[in-house]
Amino acid sequence: LTEALEVLTVDKPLVLVLEDLHWSDVSTLDWLAYVARRRATARLLILGTYRPVDAIVRQHPVRAVTQELQVHGHCMELNLPYLSDSGVAAYVYQRFGESAELLALASVLNQRAGGNPLFLVNMLDALVRQGMLREAQHGWVLAEDPHGIHVQMPESLRRLVEQYVDQLETPEQTLLEIASVMGREFVTAAVAMSMGETIETVETICTALARRGQFIESYGVTEWPNETIVARYRFIHDLYREVVYQRIPASQQARWHRQLGLCLENGYRTQVHTMAAELADHFMRGREFSKAVQYLSLAGENALRRYAYQEAIAHLQRGLALLTSLPATLTRLQQELIFQTTLGPVFITVKGEASSEVEQTYTRARELCRELGGTPQRFPVLMGLLRCYVTRGNHGPAQQLAEEFLHQAQHSQDSALLVEAHLARGIAAFCFGDLLLAREHLEQSLAFYDPCQHRDHWTHYARDPNVVGHGLLAWTLWALGYADQAEALMRQALNLAEELTHPASLAFTRNLAAGLCQRRREVQETQAYAESTLALASDLGLSP
Repeated sequence: LTEALEVLTVDKPLVLVLEDLHWSDVSTLDWLAYVARRRATARLLILGTYRPVDAIVRQHPVRAVTQELQVHGHCMELNLPYLSDSGVAAYVYQRFGESAELLALASVLNQRAGGNPLFLVNMLDALVRQGMLREAQHGWVLAEDPHGIHVQMPESLRRLVEQYVDQLETPEQTLLEIASVMGREFVTAAVAMSMGETIETVETICTALARRGQFIESYGVTEWPNETIVARYRFIHDLYREVVYQRIPASQQARWHRQLGLCLENGYRTQVHTMAAELADHFMRGREFSKAVQYLSLAGENALRRYAYQEAIAHLQRGLALLTSLPATLTRLQQELIFQTTLGPVFITVKGEASSEVEQTYTRARELCRELGGTPQRFPVLMGLLRCYVTRGNHGPAQQLAEEFLHQAQHSQDSALLVEAHLARGIAAFCFGDLLLAREHLEQSLAFYDPCQHRDHWTHYARDPNVVGHGLLAWTLWALGYADQAEALMRQALNLAEELTHPASLAFTRNLAAGLCQRRREVQETQAYAESTLALASDLGLSP
């Protein structure tokens, strides 16, 4: 056979392509090795492809033959990377044609398949079988919006991955199952604790799997706050993790989630708040609902401090829903109050002060304050309700809340409360036309403000009182006829907002500046402030 092929190369070069050598018989491999070792000149190039994981799982000799030929310089092995975004798009175009919706589908598929050609082809085949991707008169079309398509793993792929898992030794299977509970990435120390093995044993198994290219790959090392150095690994593809995780019985999943949550909690100790979202998920899946509620509250606060408002809403609403599964105790009421008062400023920022979400959240929070007695959260609650009533034009309730807030703050003589109470009274007076009273209280609020003590007020009151006070005082002075002072105060408010780098306060101040410029007939400045406010609101998902 070899001589016959060499004869064919006399007149022209020959390229012979052999696909899927991990399925080949021994005779084919013997022939390939024989051809590779021949020293006679021939214009012959043989390209062979195989999947290393399949070769390892089936203990196929193709890998050993390839390695031996490499040692003697008789062949070259090229490890092909996964497909890039452009590679996936090229394949989709070649098979189905070019269109905007197919380009969007290619992006969705690449996120799901991770560039793995085998997964990509099987997913496309599945979409065709399901009728989601069909050939029409003018080319291939999708049955629905590509971004709304949920591409499930085809059963053929699931069976293939399960076959890979079944070929592993029991300790390797157990390790992968526990690792899948942790997520796409995992650390050996946590897995070792759940397996009841030493870290060294777990790392030995991980190293062997990674070296063979089976399921996982090394992802460096990390140091926990308790000074434990742990190796990190991750699943090569999330579909591997998905199949492995779904093999685990529900009761075992819950047990491992609970164990992993406790392990991470112990490992991070004083810095456990940085892992709040992950811990909340583990404890919720592990049915440790009291701990899950605790960490969902922390996760919501963390998201709020990163200005990830939608994420904060998701964590906090999840926590409120989970609270209903806990016994109706005083502790549960206190926890609910924390959730409601954290959620209030987020709703003010995202939905707007007059929204039904703001009113419902603060109304419920006020009820909780009454049930629990004198809690410090009642002051942000009063301010939240006041803003809602002022924006809706409910004069009576707004005035009543402002006076109640001011009375309690004056009684306590707490400067932090006096800042917000005078601001509340000033907002109410300004919005209902009492400009002199508004000026008096806004100036007092600014006088009590201390940047060292009160800089974090926005976390409880939605916006920074110093920035808001300067902006509203500028509007008040403009209405009273002090145009130059109003302009200077507005510039100061904008500078303060820029220095604070709190998006909601900055957006609010730019909006005030746009309104002031509009009243001064400064068209270009008005448009510039308005557009920058809208852009900021759009970037952060804020209510314009």
